Amino acid sequence: MNIEIQCAHTYLCGHLNTKKSASDVERSDSRWKREIWDDKKYRTTCNIYYESFIDSLVEVEGRKPQDFYKGTAHLTMEINTHCQLRHRRFGEIGWNFMVCSLHLFFFPYDICLFAIEISEDPGCDPDKLTFAHNLLRGVNEYYEPRPSDPKSWSMHDNAPEYIKAITPLLKICEVVDGERVVHVPRYADLTCTGNKLKAFQIFRVSDLSDEFLYELGSMSPIGCVNDPKSNLSPSQDYFEHIMANNTISAFRNWKALALFDSLTVIRKDGECTDMKHWHDSYFRLIYIHAYYQKTLLFVVNNQFRSDVANGKCENLLHQMKEQEHWYAFSNISYNFLPQMIYQAIDTGLEIASEREQLHHYLVQEAERQESLNERRFGKLLSILTILTVLSALYDGTSLVSEILGISSGSCPYRWIAAVLSGVVVLIFMWWIWSNYYKRRNRL
Repeated sequence: MNIEIQCAHTYLCGHLNTKKSASDVERSDSRWKREIWDDKKYRTTCNIYYESFIDSLVEVEGRKPQDFYKGTAHLTMEINTHCQLRHRRFGEIGWNFMVCSLHLFFFPYDICLFAIEISEDPGCDPDKLTFAHNLLRGVNEYYEPRPSDPKSWSMHDNAPEYIKAITPLLKICEVVDGERVVHVPRYADLTCTGNKLKAFQIFRVSDLSDEFLYELGSMSPIGCVNDPKSNLSPSQDYFEHIMANNTISAFRNWKALALFDSLTVIRKDGECTDMKHWHDSYFRLIYIHAYYQKTLLFVVNNQFRSDVANGKCENLLHQMKEQEHWYAFSNISYNFLPQMIYQAIDTGLEIASEREQLHHYLVQEAERQESLNERRFGKLLSILTILTVLSALYDGTSLVSEILGISSGSCPYRWIAAVLSGVVVLIFMWWIWSNYYKRRNRL
């Protein structure tokens, strides 16, 4: 079956290696525009989504955000640049696409996400499209130029218009101390967590097909599902499992597939403008919200693995509890479709399972740290007890000697000290034996 792509729109998403705030970025480049909702748009959207869910994602004119959401912002930059991707697979004309705009999303705990919004020509070759998207996503593999290997393919040499278009993202990663550049940004700064960009893809197609949806979503060669000779052909069990558990389907004219690295939507016929909900609502709100949660889980997991020996686990546990309170919604909408999409994306990104596992490890480590602190406190208490007993022995011996008129340091004085010491030792031995007997009876 030859299926035609009539419209293709994609958001390539990643996590920026930066500590800058939205205000810092605005001051550094006036092309960035802050997206602030007016009260009418906010109220209209709150008729669909829960108000608390919207509050966690947007700024609203005239509304003061809650303390935890301070710093949350969305910046955009219009690019509208035609780009060409050159590769032998594309032939002489290359792969043509447009970078429409850049998006920045600022969240608590210094998380800055971005999206590169691109569109492809109507009627483009689906097989070349999946290959092009694979190249565009491979930041660590294809973006950095490699002078040591002149034969290696790089985006820097073969897509100069595209590299220039996304340069503003790299500038955000630059760290300057006075007039000295402390950190020169690299393309790896675009994937602070992970090794590839994630993709939110929206297609209008001539016909619906599960095989076609899988190939677009996994960015595999078109036709590989039914081609047993292809190295990327999925097993029947895996294909059926993915399509049964990761698809979203509510109406006959569209279907979506939520995978770990992509969310892909295909719609049969209609106009491209009919897909605006996937742009303005499902991507902007649901996917970005889920991607923030996943990113923070990555960050906390890395911190936990590196800082666990330094006793910072309690801080990380507190951080996760805060994030769960303000971001981990079980329901986000009064309508069924946003909720269905939200749950599918959560499943695809494996958010709930990773949060549960990480939370379990954090609780265990917090309990271990608490036990170690109790042992340290117990040792300190034992030392203080011994010092107190010795002080009491000295005071008791001096008191008895003074009553009996015995001088300090004399033979009777030493006998009195020895007797009192013996009494203390007997009491201590009795206490040890009593505890041992009780433990033995419990066993």
